[in-house]
Amino acid sequence: MSPALRPLFRWLILGITTAAGILYLALGGHQLFHAHQSESWPSTEGMIITTEVLDGSEQVHAIYEYEVDSKTYTGDQLAFGEIALPSPEAARTRAAEFPAGTPVKVFHHPKKHGRSTLETGATKHLYQMPLTGAALLFIGVPLAWIALRAAERRR
Repeated sequence: MSPALRPLFRWLILGITTAAGILYLALGGHQLFHAHQSESWPSTEGMIITTEVLDGSEQVHAIYEYEVDSKTYTGDQLAFGEIALPSPEAARTRAAEFPAGTPVKVFHHPKKHGRSTLETGATKHLYQMPLTGAALLFIGVPLAWIALRAAERRR
């Protein structure tokens, strides 16, 4: 790499690290906020329409219907922060908990009834995204800044 491009490259790394940290922190924090809010959401009875393990993944996709104020809604969130399970076997076991036709308790946002989940609160996996964002911001950014300052002193 030419010496003229090194400072630009360093600033690019700093910008990417900062942007990724902010994005992960914001998205993860948003999900975490809703997960904790869901613990006080009202519930209603619903029905599992379909459940499947997505091909080639460890993700469970379940669709359920529920009714609030005489309006029918469709949801697909089992729990906040549940993205992928450790193995296809774990995903099949999880999917077996929600067979089609099974009645379920659906927790829904008190005002935005279309926002729902079958399990309230935060899963341990939900903390990974905001923690990664915080790590990128509070570890990666200062380290990148120190590297930039050291490079400037060498000139």
